[in-house]
Amino acid sequence: MFYSVHRFVVGVIMRIFFKKIYIDGMEKIPRDKPLFLVSNHPNGFWEPCVFACILPYPLHFLVRGDLFNKWQYSWFLKNTNQIPIYRFRDGFKRLRENGSTRSIITEKLRKNACVMIFGEGSSETVKFLRPLQKGMARMAHDAVLEDPELDIRIVPLGITFVDPDGFRKNVMIKVGESFAFNEYKKYFDENPALGRKKVTDNLKGLMTPLLLNVTREEEKFYDVASPILRNEMPEKWLPIIEDSSANFDAENQMMEKIRTGKWDAEINTYKGLLKKMGTRDRYLSSRSPFFISLIISIILLPIAAVGFVLNAITSGLTFLITYTIIPRNRFFGSLAGLSRLGLHWYILYPIITIVGFFKVSWPALFFIPVAVITEWIFYRWWDHFLTIVHKTKIAILHSSTLAQAKEKRALLYQALK
Repeated sequence: MFYSVHRFVVGVIMRIFFKKIYIDGMEKIPRDKPLFLVSNHPNGFWEPCVFACILPYPLHFLVRGDLFNKWQYSWFLKNTNQIPIYRFRDGFKRLRENGSTRSIITEKLRKNACVMIFGEGSSETVKFLRPLQKGMARMAHDAVLEDPELDIRIVPLGITFVDPDGFRKNVMIKVGESFAFNEYKKYFDENPALGRKKVTDNLKGLMTPLLLNVTREEEKFYDVASPILRNEMPEKWLPIIEDSSANFDAENQMMEKIRTGKWDAEINTYKGLLKKMGTRDRYLSSRSPFFISLIISIILLPIAAVGFVLNAITSGLTFLITYTIIPRNRFFGSLAGLSRLGLHWYILYPIITIVGFFKVSWPALFFIPVAVITEWIFYRWWDHFLTIVHKTKIAILHSSTLAQAKEKRALLYQALK
C-alpha cells in the first residue's frame, strides 16, 4: 500500500519535473519469469523513481546497505521495496547479513518478482556505460543454488538523461533483449568466477547499445549539437511518457557523425554565436514560430496565472532551496527532485489542504489536483513566453548575428540529421 501511494505521488512529481520520457522496447520485458532488471546509474535518485513509475508492476530495488543504518530511513526504504546489499567497506559483521538478503531475493524471484539492480555499483553523471560489477551474476547464481527450479531472465536497460541537472528536460530509456541465466549454468559449474565473468560480459555487450555512449570529451559537442536535432523533431504535449525511439536513434546517428571530427569547428562556431546573442538553440528553431507562441501564450495565460498563484509559495521555496542550499555536485538533480517531493507533497500541500478544509470545507480537497494541473500548464505557458522574449531580443539586438547563426544552424542540421 505504501509503495503504491508513494509510486503515485512520485509519478505526478516526475511528470512535472521532466518534460518527456521516451521509452523503447517495453514489450521485450517478459512477465511470466522471475527477472533481474539491470540498468546504468547516471543520476542517483531519479532512475529508480522513473523505472518504478513507468513499469506497470512493483519493482524491488537492491541498494547500499549503509542507508539502512538509521531506523527512520530503514522503515521508509523497506516499505518502498528496497533491499539492502552490504559491501566490504560496511564491515565483516554487515557482510554476513547478505545471507538474509539472498534469501529475500530468492523468495521474491520465486513469486516471479522484478528485482532491479544498478549494475555499475555507483552513480556518476555520464552518458556512457561504466564497468559493470559482478554482483548481479553472483546474486542470480546464489538464488539458483537455493532454488534450482528458478528460471531467471536478465533484462538489460539503458537510461539517458539529456541534462541530468536540468529542470523539465527529456529522458530516454531503451530496453534490450533479455537472456536466460540458466544458459550460463555450465560455466558456474566449472568455475563460479568464470560464470560471473561470462554473464557480466554478455550483459555489457547488450547494455552498451542502449546508451548514447558520449564520452566526457565528446559531451561538449553533444550539448551543442543535440538540441539542433531535438528542437526540429515533433514533440506532443501529451502523453508525457511516450513509446518512441526516434530521439535516441537520431542522437545516436548524430554522434557517429560528430566522432569523425569533421564538424568540430562548425559546432564550436555555432556555440560561440549562441553565447554572443545570450540565447539557446530552441529559440532559433523553426518548430517554435513567434506568432504561434504568442497565440498559445495568450490562450494559456488565465490558467497559467492560476497555476502561478496556487504554487507561488510551494514552487518558490523549492527553487530557493534548490539553487541556494543544495550543493552543485553529481547529486544536484536528484536532490532537487527530493526537495520538490518533500516540500510539495509531504509538507506544504497537506498543510494548505488541511487549513483550507477547516476554512472553506470540502472544496479545499480539490486544491492539490487543481494546483498540479495548473502548474503543469504554467510551465507550458512559460516555454512559449520565453520564446517570445528571446525571439524579440535577438531580432532587435542581434539581427546580423542572428542571420549568421541561422545559416550555421541550417548547415549543422543538414549535416548531422
